[in-house]
Amino acid sequence: MRHGSAFRPRRRFGSPHARQRLPFLAALGAALGLWAAGCSPAGPGPERILSYAYPVPPEVTFDLRRGEPLSPQQMAARLASVRLLFLGEQHTEPRSHAFQRELLARLAMGGRPVVVALEMFPPAADAALEDWRQGRSDELTFLEQADWYTHWGFPWAIYRDLFLLFRERHLELHGVNATRAERDAVRADHPADLSADVRALLGELDETVPPHQAYLLDTLRGVEHGGDLQPDSEGFRHIYRVQRLWDRLMGVRAAR
Repeated sequence: MRHGSAFRPRRRFGSPHARQRLPFLAALGAALGLWAAGCSPAGPGPERILSYAYPVPPEVTFDLRRGEPLSPQQMAARLASVRLLFLGEQHTEPRSHAFQRELLARLAMGGRPVVVALEMFPPAADAALEDWRQGRSDELTFLEQADWYTHWGFPWAIYRDLFLLFRERHLELHGVNATRAERDAVRADHPADLSADVRALLGELDETVPPHQAYLLDTLRGVEHGGDLQPDSEGFRHIYRVQRLWDRLMGVRAAR
């Protein structure tokens, strides 16, 4: 499902039937809306790659499998039984954050508890996030205590309304990403520099999942970050390890 400006996806994984058995994944990029504690059952792995390009009109939410727009009522019906909801974004696109705010407000007003896991922060920011949602810190204090511009760097003004909603609705907030030091350790192949807790969550970072590797390489090339990277090049191997660090930590922490 996609909301926002024109979207031309390059690849998509899994068959339609396989995707239907997975937990519903909808596009908060900096935030993952979690319905309840506990892990959702894992679905089957990717079966094949489907290539397509599909333009989505601005301000319309589309079901890309059916090529149909979704009304707010239809979306609410889709989310009625959802426990784990992923919301993606273009980080500097105000419409992304406006959509996130509208959707999370609607979910919170529906009476179900909403917990928000944030890509932009590591768990060390949880105390600052709790002070913010409880109204114990003003904006400047929160930005300093949470180390906003160290961990994230995108302008606060873009996210301000979304965070005001978190405080107004008292939504529980958690950071789930890796720290810069953890990324540096993985990039340099120094796993011993990671804490025992993080190593236990990560497992084997050198394991290759071919569809995931191919998707990342294709994405990097598509945004002109790939250069001459090849799957077996040292440069790409370091990038892939860091990507697996991000994906594994955020996925496991979000599920928890």
